[in-house]
Amino acid sequence: RSQNNNVVTPSIGVNFNFAENLYLHSTFGTAYTTVDVFSIAGYSETEVSTDTVDVFRGNPDLENQSSQTFDIGLRYSKPDNGFSADLTFFYTSFDNNVVSTVSQYPDQLAESGAVIRNLNSYANAESTTLSGLELDVNYRINKSLGVFVNGVYILKAEEIREIYRQPDPLTLDMHNVANLSLNYGVDYSKKWFS
Repeated sequence: RSQNNNVVTPSIGVNFNFAENLYLHSTFGTAYTTVDVFSIAGYSETEVSTDTVDVFRGNPDLENQSSQTFDIGLRYSKPDNGFSADLTFFYTSFDNNVVSTVSQYPDQLAESGAVIRNLNSYANAESTTLSGLELDVNYRINKSLGVFVNGVYILKAEEIREIYRQPDPLTLDMHNVANLSLNYGVDYSKKWFS
């Protein structure tokens, strides 16, 4: 398949200092991701037994993925004592998110002529939404040394997709999305070393 992708992905943001050291911020943005070649046109067979294989086959009908993200948050920043904290709510809606699919014994033969046990492919999810809270806290102990902690807590990570042998699409949790992720550490930098 041949396809040209001319896409504009606008975004806008505001940052409002409404009280001493307090800021209200918000952004809206869009994004666009092209589908990788293997998901569209890839093909491979893995032998399961003498005349049975598992097949991975691309889907030439896949649509490219796009998304819209909105966030709003509150930031406290006091540079004279080196402390800052930010709490942000975010919501992302994906169109045509690419998800993996599998069907068992699909009544067709592989290119090698073997019986297909599992036919693995890809499809576009009907709808995908992701929302959560993001926290970022920093404290500078002195000019060279600081500590930080940041984390993301997922409130919702769902996609509506078709499932093998189900008559209607189902709402499922997204795969590979942690409910909570935390990072913390020490930041040291002095002249040529960091």
